[in-house]
Amino acid sequence: MSLSDTRLHPRRSALFMPGSNDRALTKARTLPADCIIIDFEDAVSPEDKQLARDTAVSHLQQGGFGKRERIVRINDPSDAIGQADIAAITALSGDELPDAILLPKINGKADLDITGLPAELPLWVMVETAPAVLNCAEIAAHPRVTCLIAGINDLAKDMQIRLASDRQSKREGMLYALSKMVTAARAHHISVLDGVFNDINDLDGLGQECEHGIALGFDGKTLIHPQQIETANRLFAPTSDEIGEAENIIAAFQSPENAGKGVIKVNGKMTELLHLQQAKRIVAIAAAIQEIES
Repeated sequence: MSLSDTRLHPRRSALFMPGSNDRALTKARTLPADCIIIDFEDAVSPEDKQLARDTAVSHLQQGGFGKRERIVRINDPSDAIGQADIAAITALSGDELPDAILLPKINGKADLDITGLPAELPLWVMVETAPAVLNCAEIAAHPRVTCLIAGINDLAKDMQIRLASDRQSKREGMLYALSKMVTAARAHHISVLDGVFNDINDLDGLGQECEHGIALGFDGKTLIHPQQIETANRLFAPTSDEIGEAENIIAAFQSPENAGKGVIKVNGKMTELLHLQQAKRIVAIAAAIQEIES
């Protein structure tokens, strides 16, 4: 199990940063986010699209992002702005290329066959329309797709979910959509990230939403401000108790007296091979997080 495996790569925190903001992209190299999403789309005004391309390309050429994944969210690839984004990316080569391209407003698999993008670039997909929710499985099955992201704000609008003052009410209206994203991702062995939390000053609320996302099975959280990173990193990482229990399970199955057994007792609990698989994944993710943070 390697760090490059999309199922094991830590993606606890994925921070959106405007491609037009030179200072923010410089700061990104020092932030503890697992992923930096350089945004050409919603975070950039129409008059700054070219500035975003030029600034982002310059930073990707400079490098220095360490072990952080660099993802570029382009505009709709079916229009001229999106095609200009693609042209800017294809001008890069080798290590200058981002680790993935994030596609907005995808409705189904037909939208994923995009001309011009380098074939070696994985695709991440925003699930932010009602058709995309219905077509989650076919989107996740596409051979180039390695991650789904819940586009909460656009999806709420598309599904006509009222913006209630109660944060939980909005989440409850999305339970079907969120669960379907996770199910599709798990069925096709790719990552899936929860949507953004808009109130950057409400870290308690962010924590509650992270815990809700964890309960649903998400791998991490997309973020809009650096001060949200610590909360997401902490909550989406395995706890020390979980790591300790996983190590005990692995050690127990490796013990000579348990060789060939499918069910054993570990710390008084009946433990099966499926628990061993889960334990190995927890330990692998913990090791990958430690590698990133070192």
